[in-house]
Amino acid sequence: MPEHTGDFNQVMRTWARETHDWSGAQGGWIYDSRGRAITQGWGSIFHRYRREVLDWLTRRETAFESFEFMVSGTFPTYRPTIFQTNAYRRVLSDEYDMAQRRRGDNRRTFRGTRSAA
Repeated sequence: MPEHTGDFNQVMRTWARETHDWSGAQGGWIYDSRGRAITQGWGSIFHRYRREVLDWLTRRETAFESFEFMVSGTFPTYRPTIFQTNAYRRVLSDEYDMAQRRRGDNRRTFRGTRSAA
């Protein structure tokens, strides 16, 4: 999971609501649209739906269709530039960097910042 817990929870809540009509409640439980408990904790949902979440996040924040292609289907010197302007981009950057680290690849996201003009 990403290192920014608040960002991660925001991303997971949005993904769950937009794609499955699920929501969280006190105590960390996640419920479906009928009010049935699914599991406890966004981390549990992330581990179960990791590929789906990362593909959704990639399509939302980049021009890539899948997270896997962004990680391993690009030119060996390609590094995505993902400005750290919202939770979605911070989580995507963290996940990209971790995926490359697991592959033994030195590439990491360029996390440039935009100055207010």
